[in-house]
Amino acid sequence: MCIDPGRALVAVAYLSRQEYRMMVTGYDTSLPELDIQIGLCKHFSTCGEVTGVLIPGDRRTGGLNSKALVTIVGEGAADKARELSGCDVKGWDITVVGVTHLGAKRNRSSSSCRSLPMKSKALDEEKTRE
Repeated sequence: MCIDPGRALVAVAYLSRQEYRMMVTGYDTSLPELDIQIGLCKHFSTCGEVTGVLIPGDRRTGGLNSKALVTIVGEGAADKARELSGCDVKGWDITVVGVTHLGAKRNRSSSSCRSLPMKSKALDEEKTRE
């Protein structure tokens, strides 16, 4: 059996892409959730591949929480996202509050921004800590 070295390198590069989860604030919580998700996805897509945008509900107000989780994949994606922190986006002052390195992206299908809205167990945990 012979493996094409070019294909093997592409597979290794894809599987070793670094994945990060960022907590961001500064968006308008009065807008529809999908509009916020799309806006955040577009904003951070210059940093890498955005694979998830999750905005939890706020139990106290019944609206949206002011903190969202954005998952991004790519070489240097976290540093690039931090550089965008504080930028004005359609009147929003998007701020990256924290970044968690999730490690190398596992071999799973990429959802990118096409699958909005999404649910996340990690965000439920984050709500419990508040």
